[in-house]
Amino acid sequence: MKKIDLVFVLNATANANNLLDFYSRAINDAEKPTRIKEQLCQRCYYQQKVGGSMYTDTNCGLCTKTMKFPSTYVDLLCYDCAKAYKLCKHCAGDIALRQRRKL
Repeated sequence: MKKIDLVFVLNATANANNLLDFYSRAINDAEKPTRIKEQLCQRCYYQQKVGGSMYTDTNCGLCTKTMKFPSTYVDLLCYDCAKAYKLCKHCAGDIALRQRRKL
């Protein structure tokens, strides 16, 4: 059984407020031009970005070009492939969150 105390309640409240803030910003999409320019879907643009502090190399999931990142928070696609296929460069989902029948 989890012990509920004031610190637990304060943390739960802060987490709920952060989640509501995320949903509000994602639904309103006030920064859409910047988000589209960065080739990110609403979820990836507005979510908190957390990664370890370690330089990371990874390959694009489509063209296999090597990409370098200053942390472990890496993208799945290079910017060029994401732009060409209208995908989010971070999660590789459709940038407009549409369900597709083909790539």
